[in-house]
Amino acid sequence: MPARPIAVPFTGLAELVEALHFLQRREKRAGLRQAQASRGRIKRSEPGAGFTLVEMLMALAVFSLAALALLRLSGATAVTTARLGDQALAQIVARNIAVETISDPVAPPLGTTAGQAVNGGRPWLWTRTVALSPEPRIQLVTVAVTSANGPERATLAVFRRAS
Repeated sequence: MPARPIAVPFTGLAELVEALHFLQRREKRAGLRQAQASRGRIKRSEPGAGFTLVEMLMALAVFSLAALALLRLSGATAVTTARLGDQALAQIVARNIAVETISDPVAPPLGTTAGQAVNGGRPWLWTRTVALSPEPRIQLVTVAVTSANGPERATLAVFRRAS
């Protein structure tokens, strides 16, 4: 804030020095008031001139949290996609065993039968359970398939005519 001119009548050198000291003290007090008023605030040369370091660090922290969340999501998506692919192969093996059982002209014996099949270049363990249904002319065939390498599992129940 510019100092206002003060009309000082010149009467001698001592009074001039005293007036200069008075003006210096006044400017010093004005500077202290301005410094106290701006304490705690961040001064910018122009509004909108850019971002402060604190603002940039906060933006970087928020962005890094979002990026980490997206990376974890993509990792979980990849694992789930692989697991669903394996689950689909197990279901295909179960359907193949069920189709073989239904299309066989001779009815399978009652009880449990186990075997191994290869599908998609992987070994699959299957169990086929044949039981009578409430209707004596129909058999209930349940096929359960598990992977020899992992937790994939598929179960399929079908009915066929008992002959």
